[in-house]
Amino acid sequence: MLGWIEAVLGERLPSGTFEEVLRDGTILCRLMNKLKPGSIPKINSQGGQFKMMENINKFQSAIKDYGVPDIDCFQTVDLYERRNIPQVTQCIMALGRTVSERIDFCLQTQFFLLTNHFLFFFPLLVLLAPRVARSLPRPEACR
Repeated sequence: MLGWIEAVLGERLPSGTFEEVLRDGTILCRLMNKLKPGSIPKINSQGGQFKMMENINKFQSAIKDYGVPDIDCFQTVDLYERRNIPQVTQCIMALGRTVSERIDFCLQTQFFLLTNHFLFFFPLLVLLAPRVARSLPRPEACR
């Protein structure tokens, strides 16, 4: 799980257990900002317990906006007080599934748009290709 987060962030995470690394919520907020830039504008890096729990709350709001179902989300105390770490794990796995679904949708949409553009421009390419080919400089070997 931490390996996926490292891969998305593009950096090594601090050493420690899963819950220790994620407990203050800063890495979760940075993860969400990497997936959807600007989704969490202010991340608390210092402060007491309230500020760290606020990071977790911001992450939870951002993942819900991103499309993670409520049933897969964890409560702040599940992570901060280590009450239900399996639920935290399930939530991050649900985030990964949501990311995968969004990427699949985006790729399908881009393929559709690309295909439509190709079908629109193909007749122009067929008509213009001979003219363009004649106007290109010929390599030395072909002369």
